[in-house]
Amino acid sequence: MHAMIDIETLNVGSSAPLFEIGICVFDINERKIYGSMQWNVDLLDVILTTGFCPNQDTIKWWQSQAYDPRSLPRKSLKDCLIELTEYLEKNEVDYVWGNSPAFDCVLLERHYEACGLVKPWKYNKELDFRTIRWLREWTPKGERGAVSHNAREDAVAQTEALLEMLA
Repeated sequence: MHAMIDIETLNVGSSAPLFEIGICVFDINERKIYGSMQWNVDLLDVILTTGFCPNQDTIKWWQSQAYDPRSLPRKSLKDCLIELTEYLEKNEVDYVWGNSPAFDCVLLERHYEACGLVKPWKYNKELDFRTIRWLREWTPKGERGAVSHNAREDAVAQTEALLEMLA
């Protein structure tokens, strides 16, 4: 099984605090999506646990977006990462995809480390959606129904795009 991971953060660097984790589990051979989840992470807990700080420009950018995630119920970072690990294990995920892994997977790994947890995938099982999109010179067809910059919706949309490109 494969999983597309997307995170939403309040910075763009390697020390960006995340506040949403989205995942879409799929079978690349069957071209079938099996499920998706989202974890809404308590930002204050992330900052206190990791020491990662928001960036003022990123906060301003978020304030200009139509999607406002502030009202969603939140959990601690450690609880979210434990649940993510359990979800990956339950779905027997071998490969994780990111847009790009150098951001999504690396930041998740840094958050796992800050909580004293081990990421549930191997470094050589990280795959890059952005590279496939570039190789296929793919651009979205029309408007997508998903909420832009919502981690779960982005993970699903990226998975649908990947499966379309590989068809």
